[in-house]
Amino acid sequence: MGRLMIALSIKDGVLNFISVYKKSNQLNSESYGTLKFGDEVFNGSLIEKVKKIKAIKKSNYPSKKCMIFLGTDEVFLNKFKCPDEMEPTEYLGWSNQLIFEEGDMDSYSDYHYELSCKSFLSVYIKKEKQAKYYTTCLDAGLNLKALSLGILSADYLAREKFEANNEKSYMVWAIGKNNDEILMSQDGEIQCMLRISRKAKNISLVSYVGSKEKALDIVNMLKEKADKDLKDFKLVNKIYMYQNHPGLDMKKIYNKKNKDAIVVLNPLLKMGNVKQNKINLLDTSYLSEFGYVFKSLESNGN
Repeated sequence: MGRLMIALSIKDGVLNFISVYKKSNQLNSESYGTLKFGDEVFNGSLIEKVKKIKAIKKSNYPSKKCMIFLGTDEVFLNKFKCPDEMEPTEYLGWSNQLIFEEGDMDSYSDYHYELSCKSFLSVYIKKEKQAKYYTTCLDAGLNLKALSLGILSADYLAREKFEANNEKSYMVWAIGKNNDEILMSQDGEIQCMLRISRKAKNISLVSYVGSKEKALDIVNMLKEKADKDLKDFKLVNKIYMYQNHPGLDMKKIYNKKNKDAIVVLNPLLKMGNVKQNKINLLDTSYLSEFGYVFKSLESNGN
């Protein structure tokens, strides 16, 4: 039997959570839900509220491990291709000097994900912010094992549990309260990540990292196809979708005309103790940002 892992997602004044454990070589859900904290700063009292939930407090699989997932607006992103004649570490040092003013880099922790041979996605987070998350968890009796981005975690879920790895190209689309986040992958490599504003029928690009051309192509095609014609969205072979919180407007896009063109991401569908007919597929799709719990518990075996 495995031990409990608590995962938290922090976005738009909302704390989403799930507690999972491994049993009989399957991941199981013990409890999940949402806590709204509005303009309040993320703090230990919020974690304590999660820990006091009956199913977690009385768990047969106690653990002090947790994971936290953030929105892309909480970090700085960069995607780069290292020239063949340079080593990645050498190129990264040169690139950081171009991005940051002298001394500024000392304020950031940086993480670099190799997407393909010498192609990297860099994530920079303020050390002060990173330390705040670690100390808040520690003060609440939890050991923060991972701090990552929700959409990267959802991408892992799509690849490993919903067969996105078998697609030549695909898109993970996270419906948000204020802005949506989109990740586009082709030939096994992330091509771009973008944030879009989607108000009424007006869709606009807020920010992007990676291919500007592909980001603009996505926005332009969504302007034409988002409401009723995603089956003709030719930029990718498959669209995976979830919403960041319960009660958002995902159903406006996941409508009768678009259902056949969209795969709804939801990790509950891949857990051993969840009955599919007992869950609200769209409302609980926010749990997709906890996709890395599969990686963590399956690789560690506990």
